[in-house]
Amino acid sequence: MTEDWTPPLPPRRELPDAVRARLRARVLGPDHRAPSWLGSGTPLAVAAAVALLVACAAVLMPIGRTVQPGAGVSLRQEESPLDRCWAAVVAAGRTADYPPRASWRIGARFGEVAPIVVAIRTSGRPVLCETTLTAVTVSDPTAPDPGGDGAPLALLATSAGSLGGVVGSRWAAMTVRTADQAPVRPFAVVDGVWLVPTPVARARELPSAQLIGPRREASTTPPVTQDEPVSVLGPGVAVVDRPAATGQRTSPEGRFLGTCIAQSTRPVPDPLSWTAGAMTPSTGDTLVLARSGTALAECAARERDGRSTYEFRVVSPSVVHDRPVRYLRTYRCREGTWVVGVVRGVYATMTVGPPGGGTATEVPLSGGTFALRISDETGDGGPGTLPRGLRVRLLGALEGPYEGELAAS
Repeated sequence: MTEDWTPPLPPRRELPDAVRARLRARVLGPDHRAPSWLGSGTPLAVAAAVALLVACAAVLMPIGRTVQPGAGVSLRQEESPLDRCWAAVVAAGRTADYPPRASWRIGARFGEVAPIVVAIRTSGRPVLCETTLTAVTVSDPTAPDPGGDGAPLALLATSAGSLGGVVGSRWAAMTVRTADQAPVRPFAVVDGVWLVPTPVARARELPSAQLIGPRREASTTPPVTQDEPVSVLGPGVAVVDRPAATGQRTSPEGRFLGTCIAQSTRPVPDPLSWTAGAMTPSTGDTLVLARSGTALAECAARERDGRSTYEFRVVSPSVVHDRPVRYLRTYRCREGTWVVGVVRGVYATMTVGPPGGGTATEVPLSGGTFALRISDETGDGGPGTLPRGLRVRLLGALEGPYEGELAAS
């Protein structure tokens, strides 16, 4: 027989609720019930609010997935952010003000690289915590309870762009306007706790929020909406637990990095700790790599109509050098295409030869990073792609020479 054969299976049957309840009680105990933090929420009448809750449902769950590395970069998982958050509470001498550490559970988490924000379920009030490369900020557990109809309170609003808090339990969703009156940003509300999934510029300057109430069952009328100001509260604990040296800003690369950080459209975590690495020299579009300890970031400038816009992005909180040289990505600008990447710190000299042989070119290394200009026409996948067959040779005082191909994987 050459045909695919599928065994005749009986039709799928849904497990009755009573049977499911008995199984859950047998496995988890008769008193177990699912925490309200992870409930599905109240259905909303307007399609936008429904889409909001659906979009946020995937992130408002306990995190158990592996961090996915960017192109050509391996990431090392850090310890649980709960451990750093509690250690900061201990260092600040405020353990008596917070619920016991044994009761802490992650109710929601945003961010794979700095900053990381967690909403913590405890035996008492919810706690929000932000961890960056050098510091920890924990919300104040003595903040007032907004009550059933209460206006939103921002328990966490940091310079790194983390934003979250509590709101009256009546409200099923909310939107806010940023300080510069940018388009309304969606927020997720679960059991009165709200978080922003991405860093927000000028997070402490939020003028107002629109609260969206639940719709009554079998009602066709839209849910109640109400505009309220957002009150921003100070943190309970703010500790620099991993001090870092201030990055230099005197070289051309350092000066550009300082400008890029200061004018970045994205909030920059630990702005003083970054040291400039390799840069793509250009009179217009420019990119510089930056290091802070084992962390790696990039800051790029794009010039359009005589005006430059800057964007800072953390690539990895901890680069694992599981190979001598790592390609990160190509960067296209008006003056050509550049290949940027990292090498192991034991190497001091790098040369790159063209595919098929030819004269090799020495590539300067800066803080274990490099920027190599290539021809726009050499990419096998089209303009701006990494050419195949680039030959790399690395030399180091304490390490034998390495020869291989600069590959994208």
